[in-house]
Amino acid sequence: MRQRSAYLFVIFSIIFLGILMLLVVKAPFKNEIQVESEVEIKSQIPVTFLVGDASHQISVPVGSSVYDAMNNVASTTSFRFVAKHFSGLGYFIEQINGVKNVNGAFWTLYINGIYSTVGASEYRLKDGDLVEWKFEKK
Repeated sequence: MRQRSAYLFVIFSIIFLGILMLLVVKAPFKNEIQVESEVEIKSQIPVTFLVGDASHQISVPVGSSVYDAMNNVASTTSFRFVAKHFSGLGYFIEQINGVKNVNGAFWTLYINGIYSTVGASEYRLKDGDLVEWKFEKK
């Protein structure tokens, strides 16, 4: 009798597990996690570009350098500059709007009002940056 009860228990357990597996497999998967993304992926960022009294509001592609922005401004306005490339260092701005570096006075880059410790081709612009060039004697 015990052997028969054990045998019936095994059979019913197998049938129960089989039915349970069928229900699980046929049940649609419901993803309970809902993610609401309000992050806007921008391809262009706004930048303010100042040289002396001239101010330019421009948009540049994400990842652009100050040098890239300068080329952007030069292509759409009367702004002009001359730069020399130094291997391993990037571009050095030698002249802006006809004013050349001379007698210890140089074009100096400021980002958001702070003297930049990296060059124009190295600094990657961020959304809303203020780029300013000042002609200064250091």
